[in-house]
Amino acid sequence: MKYFLFCFCFFCSFWSQGQTYTYFNKVFGNDVDSIYVFNNIVNQDNHYWAFGGFSDGSSIVEVIALLDSLGKIQYQTPVNEGEMQIGYFTSADALLTDSGEIVYTYSYYTASNSLSNIRIVKASQEGEILWKKDYGLSDKQDFLRSMIATQDGNYLIIGASQDLINSEWAKFYLLKIGADGDLIWEKTFAWGAGNAVATSAVETPDGGFLIGGGLQHMGGGAHQLTVLKIDSLGNEEWELMMPSLC
Repeated sequence: MKYFLFCFCFFCSFWSQGQTYTYFNKVFGNDVDSIYVFNNIVNQDNHYWAFGGFSDGSSIVEVIALLDSLGKIQYQTPVNEGEMQIGYFTSADALLTDSGEIVYTYSYYTASNSLSNIRIVKASQEGEILWKKDYGLSDKQDFLRSMIATQDGNYLIIGASQDLINSEWAKFYLLKIGADGDLIWEKTFAWGAGNAVATSAVETPDGGFLIGGGLQHMGGGAHQLTVLKIDSLGNEEWELMMPSLC
């Protein structure tokens, strides 16, 4: 029997009473496919968008699923139908638009291309795929870590990009896309001999961004926390390095 990991548990804890309530606890799967789940569930009006999929051992089918308040699947939509995807990364992110649409992003690779890409999918409230697009630098491993909505109605996606063929260090990888998925700009930032990964972002009042991440120095150097300030076009304004405590 295959193992099942496609389960959702929602709890509400009341500190004063020391009690925990389980609203539902369900496991989805069968005896044929291995089921997995990405690390994202989004609440929308007591319904839950869940992002995961299943594998038959040769390929992976990613899905967007909508669950009702009791955990019953209302519908699920494959986002890579007809593609031979053989790998995925559990770093994923999702957000709701003001109009109730869902934007979902994750990293994956295929049988014909072992280099990972970043995919972004936009779906309607009914689960219809409005568009899906792939992003990433040519001949690079590109990894997603986070996505935020911006004040101008667009999206900022951050992570890392690495040229494994030429044994280069990983760099901050940032890209801004429009509401229609079109690329507005993309940037990389690197600091010497070490792997740099962007992990979080916040928009600043001037329309720019603060990017947080880490820099792992090679050759015995200390690990550093990194804060990068960029303007609205992705140009660096300043950076701050601080020793990591771990």
